[in-house]
Amino acid sequence: MMNLSRWQRAWKRHVSIPVLGQVVPEVTAHVRDRKMRVDVRDYPIGQTLYLDGDYGPELQDLMRHLSLSGSVSLDVGANIGLHTLTMSELAGASGQVFAFEPEAHNYSGVELPLA
Repeated sequence: MMNLSRWQRAWKRHVSIPVLGQVVPEVTAHVRDRKMRVDVRDYPIGQTLYLDGDYGPELQDLMRHLSLSGSVSLDVGANIGLHTLTMSELAGASGQVFAFEPEAHNYSGVELPLA
């Protein structure tokens, strides 16, 4: 028997995503401890963030073991900025993160905190 969370995930995957993709494709997803704007038409990243609230958790966890406080970091091929946000948190107010993404649609939805 399916539990409630599996039903909710199935509903999102088979009903919400197709409808949102046609009506309002850019939605706010709860990703770990933050909110991000994602495009549910983007498979797999946008849809996975919308469904699971995470994408590539292994790399996120690996970055959290690095000493980035006060450092300068690069995110080349930043896509929608998921790893950029993590590096920014880890670099802190005294560090800097430079993100490069050539596809304009990918970086247009990222909401960065104001310092």
